[in-house]
Formats: sequence, C-alpha cells, structure tokens
Amino acid sequence: GAPMAVHVLYHPTYGNLRQSLGEGFDVVVVDTHADSDGTLYFEGPYGESRPVSQAELGELLAAGGVRLVVLSACYSAAACQALHEAGIPAVVGISEMVREDAARAYLSAFLGRLARGMRLDDAHEQGLGVLRERWRDRLGEDELPQLVAQAGLECSVLVKPDVAGAYTQLREPPVGPRPPVLPIRLRGRATDQVIVQSKLLSKPSTEGAFPLLVTLHGFGGVGKTVLAEVVAYWCWERAIFSGGVHFVRLPGMHVESDLLVDYLSRSLGLSIPVSDLDADEEERYRARVVALCDALGGDAVLLAIDSFEVACEGMNCGRDLALVAELRERCPNLHILIASQRGPLGLDGEVPYEIRPLAAKAAVELFRDRALDSGKMLLYAERTIVAEICEMLGRIPLHIRMVATHMRSDESPAVILDGLRDREQRYPLAADAPSQHRSRELALRYTYDHLDEHGQRLWAVMAGVFAGAPGRADVRAVYAHFKADLSLDALLLWSVVESVDGHHHMFESAREFGQARLAEGVLGEEEHDFRVRHATYYLAYAEEHKNDCDAPAQVLPDILAGFAVISKGAARDEDAVREYARAVDEFLKVYGYWLPR
Repeated sequence: GAPMAVHVLYHPTYGNLRQSLGEGFDVVVVDTHADSDGTLYFEGPYGESRPVSQAELGELLAAGGVRLVVLSACYSAAACQALHEAGIPAVVGISEMVREDAARAYLSAFLGRLARGMRLDDAHEQGLGVLRERWRDRLGEDELPQLVAQAGLECSVLVKPDVAGAYTQLREPPVGPRPPVLPIRLRGRATDQVIVQSKLLSKPSTEGAFPLLVTLHGFGGVGKTVLAEVVAYWCWERAIFSGGVHFVRLPGMHVESDLLVDYLSRSLGLSIPVSDLDADEEERYRARVVALCDALGGDAVLLAIDSFEVACEGMNCGRDLALVAELRERCPNLHILIASQRGPLGLDGEVPYEIRPLAAKAAVELFRDRALDSGKMLLYAERTIVAEICEMLGRIPLHIRMVATHMRSDESPAVILDGLRDREQRYPLAADAPSQHRSRELALRYTYDHLDEHGQRLWAVMAGVFAGAPGRADVRAVYAHFKADLSLDALLLWSVVESVDGHHHMFESAREFGQARLAEGVLGEEEHDFRVRHATYYLAYAEEHKNDCDAPAQVLPDILAGFAVISKGAARDEDAVREYARAVDEFLKVYGYWLPR
C-alpha cells in the first residue's frame, strides 16, 4: 500500500520507454535481451531490434528520477554496473537462467516487501529466499538475481509505508485467449517475422481499402504454422489488438460437410444462431455468417487461420473464400493472417508472403537445437556433416527436426547421413520430382524405418482411420493394445504428431505418408477391425455427450467418419445406421450439423 509506482515494460520499445519515463516512476522493471557488454535490445514498432548502450539507458533512467531498475532476463554484470555508474541508486539483475515463473516469484516477494517498507537489502534477501526454497535444484548461487546499490542505500527504505498508493503498469494485460506458445526455438525466421508483422500492422494506403489479409504460403514443413504462431503470440503478448487474438487450426475441419463459418464459430466459442425451421439452407447459412461478422466486427481483432488449404480442398471452397472476403468487408477492424500450402488466395488487397527453406547456417543451428533437446551435444567437427544432412533434407525445418531427434538414440550425424543415403537408394523418387518431395520422403522414411511394428501400425491408424485430432484415451480405445501409449509417445518424439491441448494433430505430410502405408496393407486384414472399433467408440461418445455444448469440436470429424463406415459398408446394417443417426443427430445439431440421409 505504499506510494511506490512500479512501471513494467513488457518487451519494451525504445519509444515507449522514453515516453513512460516522463510519468515519474520510482521503479522500472525492464524485460528484454542484452549482450555480454551490457548493450540492451529494445523493440521497434514491428519487432525489429533497436540496440541501446548501457550509458544511454542509464542517462535516460537517471534523468527520469528512477531509483531502482530491475533488469529481467537481460542481466549482465556490465549492464548493472554501467546503470549504477550513470546515476541509478540501485540495480537488480535477473539472469536468463531464471525462468519466467521463478522471476515472477522473486519480483512478487521483492517488490511486495519494498511496498511494505522493508529495507532494500532485506527485501532482496527475502526474494532470494523464495527462489532457494522453491527452485534450489534448478538454480546455483551464482545464477540468483544480483543487487548493485550505493553504499548505505542497500540498508535504506525506498518508500514510506502505510500510505495509500498502487502499483501501475505500462498497459493492461493481454486480452482474449492465449494463442499457442511456440514449443521449439524459432531459427532463421527473425527477418520473416519482422516483415510479416510490419505487413500485418501497416495501415491501408487508400481510404476505404479492405482490412489487411496476409497470406503465408509455401510447401508443407517449411515453417508456415510456426511463424504464424510466433506472430500471433507476439501480437497477443503486446496487447496490440484490443479485441484479442484468435488462432484457429483447420486440420480438424471435415472438408466434405463442414463449412468454414461453422468451424470458426465453434473455435471462437460462439453459439450458432437458431434459425426459423421454415428457412431454407441459404437463409440459415446467412444467419450464421451475420453472427460471425457481428462477433468480429467490434474492436480490433487478429484472426490467424492455420492450414487454410484444408478449406480450399473441400467442396465448399468457393463459399469459404467468399466468407473471408465478406469478413474483411463487414469487419473494418479485423486483421487476418492465413497460413496455407496453396499460393495466394486471389482476394482483393491480399498481401502474400512466401516462406522459403532456411538459410544453410540457420538449418545447422536448428539441427543443433534439436540435438540439444535430445540431450546430445553437436561437436564442431560434425557441423560439415550436419550441413550435408540439412542439404539432403532441403533445409526444411520440419524434416530437420524429425531427423535430428534421432541423435537421442545415440546416432551420430555420420550414422544419420549414411542412413539417409541408404534410403535415397532404396526408395528412389522420379528424377523430375520436386526437391521438397525428395526431402519429405527421406525424413519420413528414415523415421518410419526406426519405429517398431506397433509404431508403424499406429502411424497408419492415426493417418487413415482417425479423421481428426484424437486424445490419448481415444487412441488407446481404438488401437486396443497395451503398446498404444508407447507407440504414441514415439510418434510425438519423432515429430510425426504434435499435442495441442491434449489433442494429437498429425502433420499433413506425415498423414499422407501414413495413408500410403495403409494402402500398402500395413494393417492387413485388421484394418476393418480398426475402422469398426473406431466407429463403435465414437458412436458411444456421441451417445454420452449428446446435447453437450462443451464437447470438443475436434471429435466431429471422427464422428462423421464413423457414420460413413457404418452407412457405407459392404454389408450395410440398416438398424445400425438408424441407431447411429439417432444418437449422433442431437450431438451434431449443437454445432449446426445435420446428418445426410
């Protein structure tokens, strides 16, 4: 409750730092990056880097009357000492070894005790005590936050206690649902990220122009999804869009019967409007479009849509493209970011951006990062071999990550290179096949051959039997073998599938590969058993969750796929079809679906 104003700059720009220092703050917490010489890096308006020397920053802070600076995740002894010498009475440096959760715990204890009138050094020790108690196995003594202060100041009281006051921040916390957090380090895409952000946030050049639509396009595995995730998270974390950021994945969309307007509405948590029973199909569709436009037509919103090629491949492609055009026309504050394997969508005012393979150096660094994640250190002498591996894989990020993970099983880069060459000879592609197809086949074959029988079979089941993104319990029930969990973990480990909120999405290239193995008969006569077990499982799910508005939308493709198995089988059982339709109808109507008769 003391009058200590704390100004937190989350990923600060140099401009808002200068502006905020004129508002009279005692304590400034800066979260940014720094070189070992103390140079700090702030953001420009689109995420580009703006270096600031420690002397320049110190002069700015001292002129603003700041008495305590906390350097979070950018600590260096040089930076702390330079700020201190520039006239800042006290500086706390938190090294990058202190993860975000631990840094928050330290700051909460440290600043809270300062606000209650505790002496500076005692408050610092209290904060360190929290870290020692909770994170003693993670942090060494030399990695704990460091305090640099004038002689005598460390024993002084910064604020007067028992006086009404409040903490303040630079801006309100981010709004809306949190977009996906990047599970891997982004390599070689810093320039792409800045360019995409600048295109996405720039204002239309002419009055009355459509809101911005940026389309990231490129072949599978090149990094469109990861870049879209990074851009969406960057915008959300900085609260750039007052209406929030929404990230929607389309792989779970059922292309034969799903409409983009329904899928977006479900993904955004919107209820589908109830239409007049006498209304025809077009009137019901228009009502859903209007509801979606109303939901996105207020404050500034970023809508990021991943794998848009799914919508383009279905029978409703024209209607779905028209929806995107109408959203832009009716929602003046809506910005749209689309990732698609197809080229530009051909809409007016669209800003296309092609994602290309990584540069050679970035590809090697990505391989090294993945090896480190697997607990293996890449030797300097092995970099030439790794560079050759990356060239064979077309410098495509997904394929590099998939193959580099094999270092976990004690395979050296030389062994991996020999294995890729062997598969290049055993599974030759046509000489005129695109290089990315050759890269994909090598990476997938190399991984597939390293799986045991159950790993290979589960790959085919998830690619050709499941239609959506099943959870672990779903996989167990349909695969029905005690090795289901181990096999699923192997597919996760080798980047064949990824887990998002407990649902397992298979990359499109891996899905196509698994479907090809299914066509070759990897499941043998058991394929029919898997499909029947899948249909039976999702019939039971639909019965249990009918009228349940909270049931996840990811199960809908599998429910529809199960119905197709029951209704189109060689020995069609009319009673079973009616039973399935009756059980599923109510479930699907919650989402605006009606089963075809």
